[in-house]
Formats: sequence, C-alpha cells, structure tokens
Amino acid sequence: MVQTTLGTITTDEMGEVELSCLAYVKMYLHACLFPRCSVNGLLLSSNPAGGGVCVTDCVPLLHSHLPLAPITQVALTQVDVWCAQTQQRIVGYYQANACISDSSPTPCALKIADKIAEQCNGAVLLMIDGAKMSPGYRVPPIVMYERKDSRWILKDKHT
Repeated sequence: MVQTTLGTITTDEMGEVELSCLAYVKMYLHACLFPRCSVNGLLLSSNPAGGGVCVTDCVPLLHSHLPLAPITQVALTQVDVWCAQTQQRIVGYYQANACISDSSPTPCALKIADKIAEQCNGAVLLMIDGAKMSPGYRVPPIVMYERKDSRWILKDKHT
C-alpha cells in the first residue's frame, strides 16, 4: 500500500503533523456533501504513539445536531472499539461549521477535542474553512489548532 501525504505541518509542542490524502479527501467530501450543515469526524492514525502525529484516515460522524451528547458519545465509543480491532488510534477531531464564513471551533468541538487530548498526547483539532472550499483555491481549507496550557489555540493562519 502506498501512503500519499498531503502535507506536513511542523508545530512547536506537537512535533510534525502529517495529513494523508485519504483523510483530507474524506473530510473535504464530507463537508461538500452537506454544504448547509455542520459536519464533524474523528482523525485516526495507524502509526504508533510517540513523535509526530500522522493522520492516516478519518471517520466522518455527524452532519447536523453536533452538540447532541448521547449520539456523539455512542459514535466515539464505536470508533474507539473499531480502532482497537484495527490497530488504529484516535488522534484528533475535525469540524466544518454550517456558516461558511465561520471556521472557529464551537464549544462542542472544543469539548470533544479536549476528551481526545486526554487520551492522546499531541491531539489535533482541525477546522474546515468553508469560505476557502472552491475549485480554484490552491491551499487546503484547513485551520489547525493545538493544545497549549489547557486551551486550543490557532497554530498558523497561513497553514
């Protein structure tokens, strides 16, 4: 199997974050499929813990009603069980907001990302910038947040 990497983002505390084309395309298509809804999902890695984070896949979760805790909890539990069976681990969270001009994390996104960060050192929070999702745009419409001092902060506006 050939693993194609979309790009590498270097961060101070987290080390490097690599995002595979498979993970990126699944996130992008999830957002495209439901353009008027908020969408979210989990970022997975098949690489062992330690060092940088290599996001090799993602699991799209919901496309509306993201703050519903019971549905989200069931989804997280199911993905966690599946990851244990397939030698993968949850390394992050992604979300695209319904309002295309808003790419900031919602309280729901922050809460889920916090839960993931408790289990995974160097967890990643990616927001999809709907305003940059067009065929002519040459840079992936992703905004990355990193966890510093118990808070998620924007890593690099130009990444």
